[in-house]
Amino acid sequence: MANLFGTDKDDVKKKQQDIEKTVQEKNITQIHLYFSDVLGDLKLLTLSAKLLPEVFEGKTMFDGSSINGFSSIKNSDLFLRPDLDRPRYEQDGEENILAFFCDVCTPEGERYEYDPRNVLKDALERAARDGYSVFVGAEPEFFIFDENGEFYDEAGYFSTRSEDKGYEVRQHIANRLSGVGFNIEAVHHEVAPAQHEIGIKYDDALHTADNIQFFKEIVKIAAKEKGASVSFLPKPLRDVNGSGMHLNISVWKNDESGNPTTNAFDEVDSDYGLSKTARHFIEGILKHARATAIFTNPLPESYERLVPGFEAPVNICWSPSNRSSMIRIPASRGSATRVEVRNPDPSANPYLALAALIYAGLEGIEQQLVPSSPNEDDLFEYSAKQIESQGIASLPATFHESIQSLKQDNFHDYFNHNMIDRYLSLIQVRK
Repeated sequence: MANLFGTDKDDVKKKQQDIEKTVQEKNITQIHLYFSDVLGDLKLLTLSAKLLPEVFEGKTMFDGSSINGFSSIKNSDLFLRPDLDRPRYEQDGEENILAFFCDVCTPEGERYEYDPRNVLKDALERAARDGYSVFVGAEPEFFIFDENGEFYDEAGYFSTRSEDKGYEVRQHIANRLSGVGFNIEAVHHEVAPAQHEIGIKYDDALHTADNIQFFKEIVKIAAKEKGASVSFLPKPLRDVNGSGMHLNISVWKNDESGNPTTNAFDEVDSDYGLSKTARHFIEGILKHARATAIFTNPLPESYERLVPGFEAPVNICWSPSNRSSMIRIPASRGSATRVEVRNPDPSANPYLALAALIYAGLEGIEQQLVPSSPNEDDLFEYSAKQIESQGIASLPATFHESIQSLKQDNFHDYFNHNMIDRYLSLIQVRK
């Protein structure tokens, strides 16, 4: 993880030389520079491959005043600095493309405070100061619709090819993703008609956020190639299950060089096979769950998904296996020990959502928050009164309640205040 925050000049030069060699070998004609605005909408600037030296130098300028939530007209020039650790190569028709995800920088070369990727890097730097690296795997769900806007299929959970009309489209999407470098873990039909899931293998948190952004772009393109369309809305239809994006998070201890060596969540002889670090991290997320919801669930429709009766977690508690809790602990242990946060949905800006969860978890570790007991019961079967009697709080029920929860929580202090204020103003206008 140390290389996320700056590498020595020799290392940078080596990466540039490797990329230049591949550009020649693959006959690259275009460079795609991706970045995200405050709300998480993906942006693209396409350049000729001849401009690769300028791209390496971070000299690619754009008008920040034309990006929603970025700079003003009187101070509009911003620059893109490419992430050389994850170059991506793809083909679009006759064009061979080299793609980078970029940080947004000021003319002075400083991180731009309203770039959400920089916000996540700040959170990961805090983790690094504590001696940790953070890894994340994502499970985004989505719906597929036909050319008439109807469900593409009527299949159900884990349906087979003979039952699932959407299988061909889903597999085309998965193949397209693999073709641009994705490491796909699982591909299957979800519970609702025309609802599908493709699991993205874990990576460091920063590059997982990039992967989520690129994933949504490629999925839309691939579905269109099959005459279909997709929706990442958390609740496109009220009478079926909504779409979530479970985030599997693990924290690793770093060595003296800043390289991750040991899963800090794993402890064989402890309760549930979880270390104290894991239990503290869980408590931090639970403590601030209502405040972070506006980042993990940023649309009014997000709260139409977070209702009882549709398999979405609404209860702020954790469980070693129970899917009715907001946090679940998958059965795998050892290096695969992780916490699965189940309330986020795919409309979230992944940079801000992950930053919020990481900050909350780190607070739990730093303050050694007292671990709570896990929930062993199926809360989907409980009435609201039964849940209340056990002292289990609920996630915000509405978009407005979520905003107020953030404002009332000291978690507001973790992010740059200017970024928080701008984010809140933008999501309310979007509403």
